[in-house]
Amino acid sequence: ADKRHSIGSINKGHPAKQNSGSLGSISSILFAFSFILIVAMGGATIHYRKMIDRFEHELGIMRGRTKSMARGHHADLNRFHDIHGPAGDNNNGDDADDASKNNDNSITSQQMAQIRAAKSKLQGQSSQWSTKATSADNSILAITTQIDHLQTHELNSYGTQMTALTDRLAQEKLTTQKFREEFISTHKKGEGGIVPGGPGHALVQRREIEQMESLDDYEDYVQRREDALWSKIDVLVEKFGKSSQREAEEWFGNGIHKVELDIEYPQYTVDLPPSSWPRVRGTFTLEMAPLDLMPIAVNLFLQQVHHKLWNGCSFVINAMHILQAGPHRYDESQSGKYDANVATLVNGFKNSKLDKMPFQEYHVNYPHDTHTVGFAGRPGGPDFYINKIDNSENHGPGGQSHHDLHEEADPCFGKLVGGMEILQELNKIPVDGERGSLLLHSVVIMDSRVVIGGRPEAKERQVGNAGNEDGNQQSQQLQENDDGNNNGNPNAGAESARNENEQNNDQGSNRFEANRMPAMGPGRI
Repeated sequence: ADKRHSIGSINKGHPAKQNSGSLGSISSILFAFSFILIVAMGGATIHYRKMIDRFEHELGIMRGRTKSMARGHHADLNRFHDIHGPAGDNNNGDDADDASKNNDNSITSQQMAQIRAAKSKLQGQSSQWSTKATSADNSILAITTQIDHLQTHELNSYGTQMTALTDRLAQEKLTTQKFREEFISTHKKGEGGIVPGGPGHALVQRREIEQMESLDDYEDYVQRREDALWSKIDVLVEKFGKSSQREAEEWFGNGIHKVELDIEYPQYTVDLPPSSWPRVRGTFTLEMAPLDLMPIAVNLFLQQVHHKLWNGCSFVINAMHILQAGPHRYDESQSGKYDANVATLVNGFKNSKLDKMPFQEYHVNYPHDTHTVGFAGRPGGPDFYINKIDNSENHGPGGQSHHDLHEEADPCFGKLVGGMEILQELNKIPVDGERGSLLLHSVVIMDSRVVIGGRPEAKERQVGNAGNEDGNQQSQQLQENDDGNNNGNPNAGAESARNENEQNNDQGSNRFEANRMPAMGPGRI
């Protein structure tokens, strides 16, 4: 056993056997590497052979082209020799051959450059057209999407609307036909009595109606009557305008008429809340439009001012385009709210019959430019406004489409010529945009007067001399009280003015019975 163990130990550690195993592994690796190398070289050889064949093919093509061009050049040269004669000697001929070969090479390079340039140009054009084609595809896709949307969604809605409009049109046609039949039936029986006048005139009109047979005859008859009525309206408007102009000139003289409005308002003060702004007074000066352009509106406003109807009223709306005043009163108990059309203020206008325009007077030569003044409402008055921007289209003919007679315009009767800085200060007062830009703090008209010849109207021409003198004394006392008490109560001046105006309006019936109202014009309408 010890001997077998020793022999096994010797065999296990014999170096020759270990080396033979290692050599076998190395031989396998070398064989594999050689095989891979041979395969790679074979593949490379095949690849390069294909490349060489392709280059030879291309070279053959180029040689063919060169030979073709050379033949063409030789043909041209022969034609040249035929025309100009042969060359002088063989040397010259050899030189010509050499030059011919050089020319062949130069022509080939030049043509190749031209070909490359043409190719580059064509590539650029192809790129541009590709871009345009892509853009056109995108446009077609967008249009197709819109068409699909219209067909699937909006087309059905339009179809429903069209059906409803068609039904309504048919109904309106039936209603119109019914009215026409009633008109014809009534007038043929002689039951209408639509023509005022004597019996003879009515009889002639009735016979004319009875002789009508077609609807066109009736429409022509109605059109002639409508034209006659409009002619009478034009005559009345012209006569009314002349009467108002004469009345204004008799009361307030010729020339330019101006009006002054004393207002009290909170003045913007830095670092103070609006409720603590000091109340100050300023004056708006309004220049009236020429009487030959707007006689009725100018006379109406002058009479309102002359009778002190604007005293105690308020500017209530300060929108982006207008600043509007009317017989309204700021509610001191509720911030930012107003008592609209206060009875004590409105009654002054109504009792004097100076509250409304008789019709919407307007002249194309006096539009609603910036800082002009116009009457609001239909019919206009008593509220008026100052145009803060050019409202020629918005307040001109056809601008107020929500009214029944949308072709009418607001009367424009004056312009602001003094107090621009006050207008800018009023723009600093907060407004309630959700309620029509109502001013959140009171702006009160304390006094108003007509300016004649650069001076306020004489006291003896104002209605109710004694009452006005008392009012002036009250105003003077009010000013003294304001000077002493405004620091403690900024609304004291406005409250006193309102109380004074209420007392004067309560005496309106006596004031306007003093035979001082105009004989004609808006005061009697």
